[in-house]
Amino acid sequence: MRGWWGFASLFITAGVLVLNAVRWARIRVLPESERPANDRTLKPGKPLLDRPAAYGLLVPALLAIYVWFSTVHS
Repeated sequence: MRGWWGFASLFITAGVLVLNAVRWARIRVLPESERPANDRTLKPGKPLLDRPAAYGLLVPALLAIYVWFSTVHS
């Protein structure tokens, strides 16, 4: 067998999970980060749908719907 269901992947996955657990334990004990005194946060700006560029996503979405609809009903 090859790929994810292969024999070697059983051991590789177990090793990766152990390494991730060790790294997570090391990161968990780190102190909380502090913001510097001169930290300037950015304003979040307009909501996404209030920006004109967001509606540019409608063109490919409508095109995909049109292609799907025309292939299903032809």
